[in-house]
Amino acid sequence: MNSIKQKDSKLRLFTQSKMFSLLLLLVLEVVVFTVWAWIKQGGNSFLTFKSLTTIINTMTVPGFLALGAAFLMISGNIDLSSASIGAFGAMFIAASIQYFHFTWWLAIACALVIAIAFGVLNAVLVNEFRFQPFIATMAMSSVIKGLLAFISMDPKAAAPVATTITLSPQVVDFLGGSPVKILEFIGKKKFFAGSAIEIPFNIILLIAAFIIYGVILRQTKFGMKVYLVGGNPMAARLVGVNPKKVSYILFANSAFAAGIAGVITHSKTLQGSSIALQADTFTGLTAAMLGGISFGGGSGGMGGAFIGLLITRAFAQGMLAINASSYITTAFSGVLLIIALSIDFASQRRATARAIKGV
Repeated sequence: MNSIKQKDSKLRLFTQSKMFSLLLLLVLEVVVFTVWAWIKQGGNSFLTFKSLTTIINTMTVPGFLALGAAFLMISGNIDLSSASIGAFGAMFIAASIQYFHFTWWLAIACALVIAIAFGVLNAVLVNEFRFQPFIATMAMSSVIKGLLAFISMDPKAAAPVATTITLSPQVVDFLGGSPVKILEFIGKKKFFAGSAIEIPFNIILLIAAFIIYGVILRQTKFGMKVYLVGGNPMAARLVGVNPKKVSYILFANSAFAAGIAGVITHSKTLQGSSIALQADTFTGLTAAMLGGISFGGGSGGMGGAFIGLLITRAFAQGMLAINASSYITTAFSGVLLIIALSIDFASQRRATARAIKGV
């Protein structure tokens, strides 16, 4: 009898949890787009293995952006420059290999180091110059976009103009084909290729990263510091936690995760572009907020962020399934962001109300 009551209690707690609400939202989204696509296309063009594969293949880049955004938001900060940092990483890899014949590992290592440097600069602006994170990272994003345009210019051209940098066959042959081999493995390698359950290598990287970050957040002292800084910075100082140090680590981590997103972007296309990742500027933030991570900080986890990521990618695939125009897709993406912000605002108000009642 006691075991039955315990099971009922656990089930009740789960049905009242944020995770259950997210899963319901995901199921509702799948049902809506399946029916909508059936009506519009005269057949099932959404709930298919092809759609599932597409969703999985498009999760990796925004997924790493979401990882960095989630940790920062839990600490009460935000980074609007992560997509630009990722684009810079992809462009740097392409430019360094194409023009300066870097080996693939040196190009990737330098891109990640530069990405981390951008993150540290963000932390300096926020912590030392007291800029609001929103303003500081938005300004940094503009600076990086300017640098993107600069390094995308062909230095051998008589009148250099901004361009997309693609690895040429001559350079690839000169380097023994190694850049293409390793980058294609990162971006295009699939396990069980040709079967109904193809698993891209990069999605395995993403899932492993979510697990590692989840363990760090929930099972380590540093994770507790992140929650404490986001929930109550003053209390964090009183117990010996240095919020500024945590901030530096998290801004650097956000930029590092964006750099990984840039590496994967380049590995999928073997090129760098000044407009890469533009569509993902707010995807990571939206996924994190949908997953229950608040702008106010101090709450949320990696499990919710992953479900939020699934919701955003299923939404993007659903818009493709109903043949929605790019303008409509952009507009509805904004609506999804507004919904995420509304959910965050409502949850903050409920938390404040509970705190007042407790007092």
